[in-house]
Amino acid sequence: MRNLFPSYVRVPVIFFTIFGLIEYFVDSGDEPAFLKYPVIMLFLLLILLVLIAIEGCLLYTSPSPR
Repeated sequence: MRNLFPSYVRVPVIFFTIFGLIEYFVDSGDEPAFLKYPVIMLFLLLILLVLIAIEGCLLYTSPSPR
């Protein structure tokens, strides 16, 4: 299976998409949601670590081209 985008492009795009959706849907007033609710920062860190782990697993388990 051919990857259209490398992982160093895919991970930030997915992460900032999730980050933007959280900022849009969490009502935090004038300040950023991750500053008003610190648990959101921990959630974003967890999401980032999961994305990196998934990309790492996909990198090492994908079959090598012949």
